[in-house]
Amino acid sequence: MNVSDAKFSAIILSAGYSSRMGSFKPFLKIDGRTLIERTIGLFREADVSDIVIVTGNQSETLTDSLKNFPVKCVENKNFAMGMFTSVQTGVRNLDECAAFFLLPVDIPLIRPQTIRHIINLYDFQNNAIIPAFMGKSGHPPLVPFTLKDKILAYDGEAGLGGFLEKFSQPVKVPVGDEGILMDCDTPEDYRKLAAIAASKPAPTRDECMELLRDIYHADEPVIRHSIAVARLALRIAEKLGFANDELAVTEAAGLLHDICRKEENHAAAGAAEINRLGFPRTALAVETHMDIRPNADALSAAEIIYLADKLMAEDRLTSLAERFEKKLALYGGETGGSIKKRLAAAREIYAKIQSVIDLDALLDEYGKTQ
Repeated sequence: MNVSDAKFSAIILSAGYSSRMGSFKPFLKIDGRTLIERTIGLFREADVSDIVIVTGNQSETLTDSLKNFPVKCVENKNFAMGMFTSVQTGVRNLDECAAFFLLPVDIPLIRPQTIRHIINLYDFQNNAIIPAFMGKSGHPPLVPFTLKDKILAYDGEAGLGGFLEKFSQPVKVPVGDEGILMDCDTPEDYRKLAAIAASKPAPTRDECMELLRDIYHADEPVIRHSIAVARLALRIAEKLGFANDELAVTEAAGLLHDICRKEENHAAAGAAEINRLGFPRTALAVETHMDIRPNADALSAAEIIYLADKLMAEDRLTSLAERFEKKLALYGGETGGSIKKRLAAAREIYAKIQSVIDLDALLDEYGKTQ
């Protein structure tokens, strides 16, 4: 069976007391949606439509709040005995499927693309898939339906993790999504996650590095170049007074501009991948890092990335003249026109920046720190 033909389900665990939070977690709002609405939306956006909600504490209230949602609510009357009883309640009420996700309601910032990525890796064996970020296991695991009877018979020792280690030999797979580790147990956690959700126009630095190294398997020279471009671009953007969200876009685009370096038309391919991850502003800066048409408006992250890329020979700062003279000497001929066009665009952007800040001095200082 192919993944595209298989049915995948999800169990959302929402039965706990929320004692450390002090408020009922499923009804807390992040970026305008409650946690239960966000987790339901996560799976539906990833085309997982068979969703079971396990309730316990405030079961009637939670079930009533979801009466207009296409989900099945089931009550775990033994929820006080531990989370594994909620896992068993959810599994007991699942329709047959290839595999199912298990997600506590208080992990609300996972991206739908991460769910799709995990599904695409499913191989229909007896192994659960556990997403990992920078080596740390996170949520949600994807568990084969064939383990249903063993889950229902298990005594709950060491919880779900203990079960999977004993019966499944789970496979850890890297994902570029720090949200798999971000739970919401305390008011401090809640404030932190709400702030992240409200202003995340780009992957974080750690997410970018995970994408570069473990998802797209960039070569070390490409990684060094990408880090150097991001560092220079961020320095320029900070000097120009970019707002925090635009600084985040600038750094992420610098780190990710060559993630598809081995592909033909790698700028467009990289932009498509970043768009798929849900970051269109970052994707735009990646898409134009090879060819750009400078505009008369305020400087953008895309222009900064374009120039920083041209000022970096691998991970060494160079001049536009040196960089393009070498290219013209190497390629010239039929491609000479496009190279000269890129040089003209770089010079135009350089002049725009120089009219606002002393870019010459910034580059001189930057070069001394290399």
